[in-house]
Amino acid sequence: MAWTWAAAGQIDGQSYHSHLGISTTDCSKEHTLELLMKKPRLRTRLEQSRVVVVDEAPTFPGRHFTQLEFVLRSLSPAHMQGEPWGGRQVLLAGDPHQLGPVMQEENSRELFMYETPTWRQTVSSVWGTVFQLPGVHRHAGDLVLLQVLHRIRLGEQTDADIALLNATSAGVSNAEWDQRTQVRATNVAVDALHDARMAQLPAPAVEFRATDTVLVTHPARQRYALSKLAGMVAASKEFKVGAVVISTRRVESVPPGKQGTVTSVAAGVYVECDFGGEVVRVQPQAFDVVDNCGEKLASRTQIPLVLGWAVTMHRCQGMTLDSLAIDFSKQMWRKQGLVYSGLSRCCTLRGLLVRGLRHELIVVSARATRFYASLR
Repeated sequence: MAWTWAAAGQIDGQSYHSHLGISTTDCSKEHTLELLMKKPRLRTRLEQSRVVVVDEAPTFPGRHFTQLEFVLRSLSPAHMQGEPWGGRQVLLAGDPHQLGPVMQEENSRELFMYETPTWRQTVSSVWGTVFQLPGVHRHAGDLVLLQVLHRIRLGEQTDADIALLNATSAGVSNAEWDQRTQVRATNVAVDALHDARMAQLPAPAVEFRATDTVLVTHPARQRYALSKLAGMVAASKEFKVGAVVISTRRVESVPPGKQGTVTSVAAGVYVECDFGGEVVRVQPQAFDVVDNCGEKLASRTQIPLVLGWAVTMHRCQGMTLDSLAIDFSKQMWRKQGLVYSGLSRCCTLRGLLVRGLRHELIVVSARATRFYASLR
């Protein structure tokens, strides 16, 4: 699971609230447990779960992390309730130096996930182990960028680092800048850019209409299922030859989050894309809606691609992009870890274009720094 739908989609998982069948306003762990006890199928599924994987764990507010452990432990067999997480194997992944907890600010009095008693008693104790993975993955092919990002992550960047990144846009024309994936603050801004870019392409637009299958008969449940489908994937998508796209599902050897360019379109059948030299025919796939009791309610069959000229920061979290352009002078970037999170999406310095980066925009979470210091 993950906190947001965007992050959960990267691992074919569920959001935290969908997994527990609660709303964002359900903050009391006791009340949440009480609600779950009234949902037999969901309660049974949680009781039977033995392994829990949480991606982007530092984005969880501390109280919800505590709530998750309490609920899973309480739903365990009586002889296992004395063990953290009810004896389950739990894997938490993420970097506190990237985007911080949702709905919490750095100066909040509320505890971050890794500051809670639940963390200390279950993960950072005899019951658990914290590993810092030393390997290089996304930036293995560009050690210069890797070293620059390492310093930015810790707030130790130099004037030379800032100059190096800003120099990537020196002499770059607007046309070349526009060819790179842009980072925008809101979905509205992303959609506006996509509309403008699509209008510039001479090829005709080809529409893909989703096919929906609703498996429930009660009108209220049908409305719920359709609303979830609408939030999961668009009912209508348009593609043109030359459009920049991003995969949202694995297609053959192409992982989710990979950038490509549309080379041909067969209406209703496939979109052929070039993903960095690998040409793949992307066909419609099923996106299922499962309720909080584990029952499949509906399914929408649609092309697993989105237009990729621009993404929001939360949308691109977890993605690996071949090219990226960020204009730091046009958005509010003074949030802990935001600059590092944005820059680190790109694999190489050659694929990165940067404008307007300044020292004061790079803010590092002091709480994350203290967390890593405690591991030494």
